[in-house]
Amino acid sequence: MGLFRSDKVQSTFLHQGRRPLRTDTSQGQRGPGRFHQQVLGIEESSSSGVSFPPTARKRIALARKFCLASPQPGRRLQGDLPAGPAPPPHAGGGSSGRAAAAEMSPGARRARLLLLLLLLLLFLLLQLPTVAAQRRPPRSHSLRYLFMGASVPDLGLPLFEARGYVDDQLFVSYSHESRRAEPRAQWVRTGAASQLWLQLSQSLKGWDHMFIVDFWTIMDNHNHSKVTKLGVSSESHTLQVILGCEVEEDNSTTGFWKYGYDGQNHLEFCPETLDWRAAEPKAQATKLEWEVNKIRAKQNRAYLQRDCPEQLRQLLELGRGVLDRQVPPLVKMTHHVTSAVTTLRCQALSFYPQNITMKWLKDRQPLDAEDVEPKDVLPNGDGTYQRWVALAVAPGEEQRYTCQVEHPGLDQPLTASWEAPMSGTLVVGIISGIAVCIIVLFTGILFRILRKRQASRGAMGDYVLAEYEENEARSVSQPARARGRFPAHQSDSDPSHTPLHPDG
Repeated sequence: MGLFRSDKVQSTFLHQGRRPLRTDTSQGQRGPGRFHQQVLGIEESSSSGVSFPPTARKRIALARKFCLASPQPGRRLQGDLPAGPAPPPHAGGGSSGRAAAAEMSPGARRARLLLLLLLLLLFLLLQLPTVAAQRRPPRSHSLRYLFMGASVPDLGLPLFEARGYVDDQLFVSYSHESRRAEPRAQWVRTGAASQLWLQLSQSLKGWDHMFIVDFWTIMDNHNHSKVTKLGVSSESHTLQVILGCEVEEDNSTTGFWKYGYDGQNHLEFCPETLDWRAAEPKAQATKLEWEVNKIRAKQNRAYLQRDCPEQLRQLLELGRGVLDRQVPPLVKMTHHVTSAVTTLRCQALSFYPQNITMKWLKDRQPLDAEDVEPKDVLPNGDGTYQRWVALAVAPGEEQRYTCQVEHPGLDQPLTASWEAPMSGTLVVGIISGIAVCIIVLFTGILFRILRKRQASRGAMGDYVLAEYEENEARSVSQPARARGRFPAHQSDSDPSHTPLHPDG
């Protein structure tokens, strides 16, 4: 049993091309190992008188030849044996490391090159968010307060009313009658906004008093104050104020403080120069009067450049998840033809926030602003916005124009162009072709199913017929065999029947 087990081990090693070697530490070469000792032991048994079959003797001789051969890397031995694996390179730097690198196999070089390519691809993928962020147009946030009032509240307009907006979200309202700030957004009703809400309420009360004083001053300079008290004048006038700030992503700030009287632009504050800019000649008197008061001008500048941006950052922190959401626009192009001109209309629908840029390109070059008919951004009922721009073009040149849309919700500008609809004949032809293909495909599938079913039924019928014939043949042959082995039984009353006895 031991012999056949050793013979099996030898056959396995030789068939797999393995070289069980050991290392001689003194010479640094490979010498006989455990398998070699087994082969030598078998030869000693053979020389001592033990006989082996011819096949075993051939394998022992081949194994001895394999063991005594010098194991050089990359060299094939005699007997059509496959070359064993190359020894590992010696550890260490210097010339040995360079020699190992020089002797690197082509497979190892390809593996290293593939690894480098994968690392480069991973690096490029990690840079994609940065590139997308660089392409995306920066988004700004704004804090605006709108003040409005009427000199005769009996007409339905209040003496003073204020509303505050972060971007386009109403978050606070205030009236002269209640003298109290009311929250208009759910995200400002938290306990974290208590301190901010207290400061905001105090600011609105101060603006309430300032608005009435400014209203009286402007009416007096327009000779509209025939009495000495607001609310009793024979005719009603309106005053509107918008003030606030806008903060870009790079923390740059822009402040604004504007007055409108009876629906017309009136005065605008310049925080850089602490001056007022008159929008109409009748505002000159108010301009000169307010520029004398430098303390008020400095207070206005401090609010626009310091307090307003800080308040905006606090509100954005409270409204995180609501104010920083981005909904990209849906862009489509429409085509309108009149008797003399063709109009292309580019529509951007259902986007948020409302800051969006839309421009026309002709042959991929921007058009002048005067050739474009811009429209204001309009709110939708679901909190999103829409906008469209129109352009008149010559008939037949619609394909040369494209509309480019930039929005914070887009990673890169989106372009849309007019595509002429297909003719009715072409549409009918395409639909007919698709219908014919479907019918042919369905017919082929049905024919194949029926053919398989018919073939299956035929095979089943042949099988049943063969089974029936085999059973019939078996039923016929069994009585014949029975009659041949066992003669027919004769009645005991038959005198011709004579029982047979072994003794004859």
